[in-house]
Amino acid sequence: MKRGDDGKQASSRWIEHEQECCFEKHSEKKKLSGIRRDLWGKIMMELKVIEHKLTVCKVSETSDINMDADFFFIGKTDEEVSLVCKTEDTPQNTVERDDGWRGFRIQGVLDFSLIGILSKLSGLLAAHRIGIFAVSTYNTDYILVKEENFERALNVLAAEGYTVR
Repeated sequence: MKRGDDGKQASSRWIEHEQECCFEKHSEKKKLSGIRRDLWGKIMMELKVIEHKLTVCKVSETSDINMDADFFFIGKTDEEVSLVCKTEDTPQNTVERDDGWRGFRIQGVLDFSLIGILSKLSGLLAAHRIGIFAVSTYNTDYILVKEENFERALNVLAAEGYTVR
């Protein structure tokens, strides 16, 4: 136990397991849907395959994006507007475009107090020379892999104890 800046005792612990390492604060512990613990307290992660072929691209304007599409991510900064979408929904007028991506997500809702989940996944794939493109939402993380590496990525993660659906 240690004392926080406010003088109160803070209780936290490391959870180490085959799937990942993460730091979990007891005071912020919440029920996490899609993430279970086995009999020994290890967190069991489920990965859900996204069935669509995906494209990563840059567009000039958000008006070029079909906002009625059922699956896409938009990132807008002072330098660019990036889009990840189903390949079939890619706008005609892209500035740059990279097709041939497949993806999966960590199933369930991840609490913000969990640290190291994306790092563990990307590290496992990097050790097998598989590059990723990651997108995070409020609920979870999505990992995109080039199509030619997709099955190999899923096999690597399954061999490391992840459930792939």
